[in-house]
Amino acid sequence: MVKTEEIREWSNEFSSDSTEAVRSMTTSMRSTGQLQPLILLKNDDGYHIIDGIKRYRSALELGIQELQSLVIRGRLAMAKAMKSFI
Repeated sequence: MVKTEEIREWSNEFSSDSTEAVRSMTTSMRSTGQLQPLILLKNDDGYHIIDGIKRYRSALELGIQELQSLVIRGRLAMAKAMKSFI
């Protein structure tokens, strides 16, 4: 579990979200909770989202303070490479 206040978003380079998609995710999380973990990169700057931007933004909207997360330690280049497999 990682506190939402410790999670940082990348630039739009990693996210392809829309308002409607986040709204749909918020509805889903409100009724069923978080079904899949976020995938986060941990580096000197903190936790950065590799996968799960809609879940993260929905959690903020719902006031959820911690999210299930798979944390990977490494560098930005590694995160970019991993994103192509997700």
